[in-house]
Amino acid sequence: MTLRRLVVEPNEGTTRYTSTLLLEGRRYEFTAYTAKIRGEHWCFDLADADGRLIVTGDTLAVGVDLVGRYRYREVPPGILFVGRTDGAGRDPRPGEFLDGLADLYYLTSDDPLIGAGVPS
Repeated sequence: MTLRRLVVEPNEGTTRYTSTLLLEGRRYEFTAYTAKIRGEHWCFDLADADGRLIVTGDTLAVGVDLVGRYRYREVPPGILFVGRTDGAGRDPRPGEFLDGLADLYYLTSDDPLIGAGVPS
């Protein structure tokens, strides 16, 4: 069982960030970008190693499994989620990943919490 902090570190003023993630032996392309829908917030896309989009335009929301509702697709088997380091409990705004107020995490699928009825 492993909880990993995944790097989301856009440069100051950048509104788009792309990174390759290796999650449980599979490679994914993760893209985070800001959107101005009911205020500014972060969205994300997730693609497989061949560039095929698996998730498109979903919100980087705090406290939920970001890929849980896409289990019928080839998403990572663990839990991908955003956590706040300041306890604010709201979705990250532009600049807050860079400022260290929000982080992206991945909990591997072999964690006993995943099989113990923890919501995903």
